[in-house]
Amino acid sequence: MSPITNAMSLAQQPSTARRWRALLLVLLSLALGILLSSLLGCGGKSSEAQQIEDPGKLLEDYDRSRRRHDPIRFEEVDLGEFFTTKFIAGKGSYAVSFHLYAVVDRKHRSELMEAKQKREKRMRDAIFTTLAKTELDYFREPTLAWIRSELMTAINRSLQTRVVRDLVFGEFSFERT
Repeated sequence: MSPITNAMSLAQQPSTARRWRALLLVLLSLALGILLSSLLGCGGKSSEAQQIEDPGKLLEDYDRSRRRHDPIRFEEVDLGEFFTTKFIAGKGSYAVSFHLYAVVDRKHRSELMEAKQKREKRMRDAIFTTLAKTELDYFREPTLAWIRSELMTAINRSLQTRVVRDLVFGEFSFERT
C-alpha cells in the first residue's frame, strides 16, 4: 500500500480520540443548551403570582363527583351488623364481626334504601361470600382497603346500583377462636 493511499484511509476512518472529542463536543453543547434554556426560560416575563392559579378557579374546576367523603354532600347509611367465622387450613378458625356503613351521595340515599329493602338477603350473601374468599393477610391490613374495595363492588353488584362510593367499618373485630 502506498503512503498516499494509507493517509487517505486514515482520514476516512476517524480515530478513537476523534470520536471521543466529537462525543464530548456534542455532550457539552447539549449541557450548554439545557443550562441556557433553564436560565432564560421559554416564554415572556411572568411573576410568581401570575403562575399560581386563582384558588377560587381551582375549586370551581374540582370534580366533586369523584370525592368519597364530603360532610355536606355525602352521608353514611347503615347496612347492618355482620358476623362470620373463617376457617383457614393449618391456621385455625377466626371470628370476623363488624358494623358496615355505606357512603352515598345524599340525593341517592333513598335509591340505596329501596335497593337494600328489595335485595338485602342477596347483599348479605355477597358480603359473606367475599369474606370467605378473602385471604388472611387482608384482614390484618390496618386500613382494610382491599376488603373495602371488594365489598363495595359486591354490594353495588348485588343491589344492582352504583351509588355506594365507599364503605366504613364500625367496631371491626378479627380474632382467632
